[in-house]
Amino acid sequence: MLLERDSQKNEAYTSIFENKKPFRGFVDIIGVNYFTAYDPILDSEKNVIGILYVGRETESYFSPIQKVELSISLIVLISAILGAFLTFLSSRLIISKAHIDSLTRVLNRKVGEESLQKALVRTFENRNKLSIAFIDLDGFKAVNDKFGYVVGDEVLKSIAKVLKCVVRKSDHLVRWGGDEFLMIFEETSKDEAYEILKRVIEDQSILPKLPDDSIQTLSIGIAGVDRHDELIDIDQLVTAADYMMYQSKNGGRNQISM
Repeated sequence: MLLERDSQKNEAYTSIFENKKPFRGFVDIIGVNYFTAYDPILDSEKNVIGILYVGRETESYFSPIQKVELSISLIVLISAILGAFLTFLSSRLIISKAHIDSLTRVLNRKVGEESLQKALVRTFENRNKLSIAFIDLDGFKAVNDKFGYVVGDEVLKSIAKVLKCVVRKSDHLVRWGGDEFLMIFEETSKDEAYEILKRVIEDQSILPKLPDDSIQTLSIGIAGVDRHDELIDIDQLVTAADYMMYQSKNGGRNQISM
């Protein structure tokens, strides 16, 4: 049912769109007298984004009992809609909790493995390219031992924030376990992945500072496949990236190997 926005005499329009309040009463719509109950649906900024409407074509007012029944019906309808909406929000929250690492707020390993498997399948089906980066915090065990796990957790959260700022929207950041992270770069060569990640090696100002004023650095290994490579599974790809990460460790840490 439409409200006449251009009519200053339309009480329903004034009540809903200007006063942001419910309206009960008669509205003349295309020559027909309707007794109507309009309730505005407002967003967080109090803008009208929808209208709940119940109406009846009649030439006489509803009886007091009918008006009460109409109001009750409207309340039941609103309750049903709100209930469905809250159920939807609750299900989304449960899904989110199942997908996200509770400490760092990035994807957890289970979801990361599934994402990598799907990305690898798409890569070979489309004869495209895919790169991953295995990232390990340098000397992190000593950080926990020296400063405690509370500081260690804050360092992990800070590193996750840094990495989220570096990656593109199309990339996936995963907490692989402990102080290890994995990045998934679809349609990206190893050289391109290196260019994306080199900032965290070259610009240490973005890395977290420890209580002794030292910088928490990272060792990174990159591995990948392209359309010329033979079919491999995710374990082989992750093992290759992990091996290159240890090459960075052995080479002095705070570097990228591929």
